[in-house]
Amino acid sequence: MVDLSKELHLLKEVQSILKKVEEAESKIPNASLLEAKDHYRNIKNKLENYIWKIENNTLEVAFVGLEKAGKSTFANAFIGRELLPSQRDRATYIPTEVRYSKKGKVEVYFYTEEEFLEVFRSMLRDVEYPNWENISLEDVTVESFKRHFKSLERKNKALYEKHQNRLERDILQILEKKEEIRKLITGEKKVFREEEIENYKKFIIDPYISRAVKRVIIYSSKLKGLENVVIYDLPGFDSPTFTHVSYTIEFLKKADAIVFVREADKPSLKGPEVDVLQKTKEEDGVPIKDKLFFFLTKVDILDSKEEVEEIKSKFIQELKNYNLYLDESRIFLGSPKAYFERNIKENSSTWQKLKLLGFPDDGIEKLKQSLVEYNKNVRRRLLKTRVNRFLENEIKPLLEKIKTKVYYLDENIDVVSVSLEEVKRIYFRLKDKLQIEIEQLINQVKLEIEEKKPLTKELEEKIPLNIEYPNANTIQTIKNRIKSDDYTAGNEMPSAFNKAVRNYLKANIRANFTNIIL
Repeated sequence: MVDLSKELHLLKEVQSILKKVEEAESKIPNASLLEAKDHYRNIKNKLENYIWKIENNTLEVAFVGLEKAGKSTFANAFIGRELLPSQRDRATYIPTEVRYSKKGKVEVYFYTEEEFLEVFRSMLRDVEYPNWENISLEDVTVESFKRHFKSLERKNKALYEKHQNRLERDILQILEKKEEIRKLITGEKKVFREEEIENYKKFIIDPYISRAVKRVIIYSSKLKGLENVVIYDLPGFDSPTFTHVSYTIEFLKKADAIVFVREADKPSLKGPEVDVLQKTKEEDGVPIKDKLFFFLTKVDILDSKEEVEEIKSKFIQELKNYNLYLDESRIFLGSPKAYFERNIKENSSTWQKLKLLGFPDDGIEKLKQSLVEYNKNVRRRLLKTRVNRFLENEIKPLLEKIKTKVYYLDENIDVVSVSLEEVKRIYFRLKDKLQIEIEQLINQVKLEIEEKKPLTKELEEKIPLNIEYPNANTIQTIKNRIKSDDYTAGNEMPSAFNKAVRNYLKANIRANFTNIIL
């Protein structure tokens, strides 16, 4: 198992230092030792999230897919109980979190008015609404916003087309129900019993009042065996709501594993899915395909084993074309319907159909087992990479800026406060210690690479699986090509045939080998 103790120590050291810098800043008027509020808050949240993940061995899994593709039904089967709203119309308006707990309950957290206005103003900023910085809900009406947005068609057509029927709709939905929303943005938390789905689901699926909701956490005892797993059921890739796509992209970056749900009879990736996956570049140095798992749901609607194999084969080729394929062990087929029917009747029609298609189970348990193994091995290696990139690319520059500001204050205030001296002492202690420990960590990683040779091993495993040697059809094609080059049918010219096969292998293997290396 990959050791993360050194990373945890460094993260806690940084956390302690930033806390003392915050305390010092509060005692120095106009000090501004820290970054801009949003940027610093983002860094601090990531820092706390990494500490939490390492200390609790937490695996964050995001469930994603198109709307109406059975994603929430699949998530319910994975959890083992119908806790998430699932219906034919759009079901998930906000990210919904599911965690293990011995005692089930549901917590709905609401924005404070200040938090909500921060979100609302950023939406107005993106459509260039005048004086968005200080606007309140009372300052904007449906009519005034419509007039402004219509004027964009003439003043900034590109911006108008980008947000038409998307961010435009988000803002209008808020304005249309702002009185209801205002009653909810209290910063309070509502708690429901696990079985009270009719009472809490409106905060997940209602397109209006869900705007006031900051977070929904479902605690369930059904996640037994997956106590350290946190599940996020995210809005659909093809949601027309602009903010939903933003939510999904942020959670894809944050997640340790991504379960991509597609319908078995139409698994081909759609434009919005490919676009989001290819644009979602992992900020911390981990390619998104390393985190991807695929579940083809509703497999019971297929007609034969041959159709199952054909669909799976085409799906794998499509993933390869988009550079989203890792290996076949990341692809699962199953039926959430079979899972729920099994609780009622062991030999239901869906189970009979699955057996005819060659499936011994609903496929969900296999995915669970695969995620457990992934968490033990791959996830910790990826997390190590992410944490060290975070320390190098975000924490180090932040500390450099703090140092510069400390020097400036030191030269520009008459009486140097004790707090300022504390900040300086902390910084220089950190600088020396962090530099030494980072260098030690780099040396340790180098040694591990030299000893374990992970790249060589991965290549040795992947090359036999990914290199396609000539089959009977290819050999016949080469023979026909040779014959067409004025060779007689009775003489296949072994030397010419040998050369043609070598040329085929050279081109084919070189292309595949290059893709494997990349």
